[in-house]
Amino acid sequence: TIRRSKNKPSNSTSPLSDIKIGVIDYGMGNQQSLINAIEHLGATTLLSDQWEELNRCDLLMLPGVGAFPEGIRKLHQRNLFEPIIEWGKAGKPLIGICLGMQMFFEKGEEFEPTEGLGLFQGTVKKMNPCDGLDRSTLPLPHMGWNQLISKREEDEIFNGIDQYFVHSYSAKDVDQSVIMHSSRYGNETIVASIQTKKTCGFQFHPERSGENGLSLLQTTIQQLLNK
Repeated sequence: TIRRSKNKPSNSTSPLSDIKIGVIDYGMGNQQSLINAIEHLGATTLLSDQWEELNRCDLLMLPGVGAFPEGIRKLHQRNLFEPIIEWGKAGKPLIGICLGMQMFFEKGEEFEPTEGLGLFQGTVKKMNPCDGLDRSTLPLPHMGWNQLISKREEDEIFNGIDQYFVHSYSAKDVDQSVIMHSSRYGNETIVASIQTKKTCGFQFHPERSGENGLSLLQTTIQQLLNK
């Protein structure tokens, strides 16, 4: 069992100063950069794998770096898989980042077919940005800065900003109505962010994307909480 006590926010004057955000700890990736970003925005954080603790938070975040099957396996191991689904379907605020967003979809094809959380329609498949292009110039993983392209009028505030990506798989066959932003890598269009009701996902890392990323993260949190 991995548990952490909540940390004090660094910005008590922030509109998020009375908000408690739970970071779901299932043993995948480095959560500290996300915790630092949340606390910089003024919210209180709780890093935990104990659902009775996470369930008392105002908003939950599912981060992650690594392979889809291993992420799902660890969620099951820590009895977090079904509670996350129930939280999302209940319309409670939930944000997934990188692998966390990918696991929101119905299934993944990384190494082996794996059932996802099913909060969004779609399948996570290996990227193919080099279709007809020189592969030497477009390596996988897709790593580094890339520009967001707004897909919906209400999301244009962040159109054109750069965010930091690290991934080799991306979501396909996604309902177009839930896509907030896309990005281009070679000949491939990437689903960069999604939202339905109170569940939102980022394929990129806003917590590692400087002031623009922090601004996007804060705006999203406030929207999900209707603050």
